[in-house]
Amino acid sequence: MSVVAVMAPVAAQQYGLAHRGQLRSLGVSNDALKYAVAQGEIERTAPEVYAVAGVPPSWRQRLLNAVLDAGPGAVASHRAAAVLLGIAHRDAPQLVEISIPRPRSSRIPGVVVHRSLDLVDEHVLVVDGIPCTGPLRTLVDLGAVERWPVVADAFERALQTRQVTVLGAEWMLTNLSRRGRSGCGVFRRVLDERALRTVSPDPGLLEPRMARLLRNASVPMPEYQYEVREGGLLVARLDFAYPRWLEAFEVDGFEAHGTPDAMARDFEREHRLRALGWNITRFTWHHVVRQPRYVVQTVTAVLGAHMGA
Repeated sequence: MSVVAVMAPVAAQQYGLAHRGQLRSLGVSNDALKYAVAQGEIERTAPEVYAVAGVPPSWRQRLLNAVLDAGPGAVASHRAAAVLLGIAHRDAPQLVEISIPRPRSSRIPGVVVHRSLDLVDEHVLVVDGIPCTGPLRTLVDLGAVERWPVVADAFERALQTRQVTVLGAEWMLTNLSRRGRSGCGVFRRVLDERALRTVSPDPGLLEPRMARLLRNASVPMPEYQYEVREGGLLVARLDFAYPRWLEAFEVDGFEAHGTPDAMARDFEREHRLRALGWNITRFTWHHVVRQPRYVVQTVTAVLGAHMGA
């Protein structure tokens, strides 16, 4: 049986391509490969990849060619992933851009290569037969190679097509962000700008936002939505609490108290908490979004007295 006939089932799913390892598992020897290339039946498109001769070339074929040649763990990423996912702008260039585990590299000219130590299976999916970073990971990575307005546009497209949620984006940034990691700063700005344009921020976004700030402050993580009870009755549900020290941090929306009645209830709630020994420190959404350093400094100062005791 000819090499083309053997590789056909694999090549049919891979834009006419097959990796040497795939062909070896099908019983194709190196000598058979060399002969098929010499006869013009197949073409060697990369050091480890072959294509059925005559298959029309395409951007997706070139992209998968680079991913296959780079070996296990390689994926389309950054601008290439944005195009595959349909979140890039209409005129975005069709680059061959991939991420690979260190210390491997690509040996194909013209391939944009990024090396990653934190790319996990949960961040990867298959799009049009090509392993690719998922939308949330792609948006963070896109911040490493594009200006923030481009990333903001891609984020809006991902939201419109329901590939991501704002809450999911907040948590992805929280999980990936660390000092010096390329792309996180740009995506953080995208989320910040969007949060400030939102009239009523989703309360669920508080947790990942504060989690990032508290992680930066190097303090113990709080309990979220902690219930304070007196005699079995609920007194309050605190946004972020440290029951051991009776310290709590609350984040108010843009319209903090709303009406006089709501303001009175808020004050009464806080009076009851203080009577139980709780100290309440309040921030606004503006503090969290625009003045994160101030929030971190305040939290550190408040908790520092307890931690040093």
